[in-house]
Amino acid sequence: MLAVAGLTAILTMSLAMNGLYRGIVHESLIMVENIGADAWLVQGGRDGPFNDESHVSELLDRRAEGLHGVREARRFLAFSFPISFGSHKERYSILALDFPKDKGEWMPLIAGRFLESPHFEMIVDKSTGLALGERLRVGRDDYVVVGVTTGQVDMAGDGLIFVSLPDAQSILNVAPSEAVLLARASSRNQIATSSVVGGTRPIMAVILTFEPGAPVEAIREKVASWGDVTMITKAEQIELVIQGRLRRLRLQILLFVGLMYAISGTIVSLTIFTIVLEKLHAISLLKLIGASDVFISIWILQYGLLLGAISFGLALAISLATFDYFPRAVILLPWDAAIAGLALVAVCALACTFSIRKALSVRAREVLS
Repeated sequence: MLAVAGLTAILTMSLAMNGLYRGIVHESLIMVENIGADAWLVQGGRDGPFNDESHVSELLDRRAEGLHGVREARRFLAFSFPISFGSHKERYSILALDFPKDKGEWMPLIAGRFLESPHFEMIVDKSTGLALGERLRVGRDDYVVVGVTTGQVDMAGDGLIFVSLPDAQSILNVAPSEAVLLARASSRNQIATSSVVGGTRPIMAVILTFEPGAPVEAIREKVASWGDVTMITKAEQIELVIQGRLRRLRLQILLFVGLMYAISGTIVSLTIFTIVLEKLHAISLLKLIGASDVFISIWILQYGLLLGAISFGLALAISLATFDYFPRAVILLPWDAAIAGLALVAVCALACTFSIRKALSVRAREVLS
């Protein structure tokens, strides 16, 4: 029983680690996959806006709309901002919707409506804890929650707040009055001055939606000729996120899962080997009455596989019952569970070989000793 309990705990951790990786990948790609982008225009030479810093002209969308094959161009801006709740502050990620082109219709609403005004309205993910109709002060203005969505989080797993692009730019340009005075007094840093006092309206990228059958490579070549921006397709953006921001995390989790299965094999080996040592007298008796080596080998192998099957079943049941309560998404795919089960079968079979070798080395006459 103790062996089953220990093996179950390790297998549950292995499934949790793999599910956590799946969840992190899913959360990291929510905006990339759901926002309706066929391609992104980012700062030239950069891999933004998710894998690298990017700043482009606010008028870039007008140039992009003139490209043959582009149906729509929307401006993109996202940033983290602290919001005060009485005596404490919470930091939220704010994503700008290029109203009226984008009112948030691509999000699954569970309450309220989409944006209908370019100012002072917001849609929030339910994980933020904000309720429909709630009013809160962000920057220097008061906003009302007009819609509540679900499953819309940033790469850190925190719920997103959606406001119009003008409101997001206004929030981003909020600065203390002393900073504004200092910036105005400084003639050596014109960029900081204009940014602080609201002279610039920053955006991070432009989202492109193509017409059916659009000449993607021709659009890429035209964008490249501009010199100041780079076009990244949706597939390339996904690859950048997975191979860039998540590459080390993927390797780390893979090593942890491998270590867990190595420990599982050790537990199975020790458990079965201990049982074989305790049953050496019974094994020699079986040989004495004519039991073949194949029969004894299958008996030990069945015991090891049964131990693994019971532990895996319990681990899978615990995972399905508890993963939904984790603070971040833990996604257990059927294919991942199947691979884990097959890997456990291989580990258990390998672990049984040491016990089988010991059992087969026992001679029948040892029963008389």
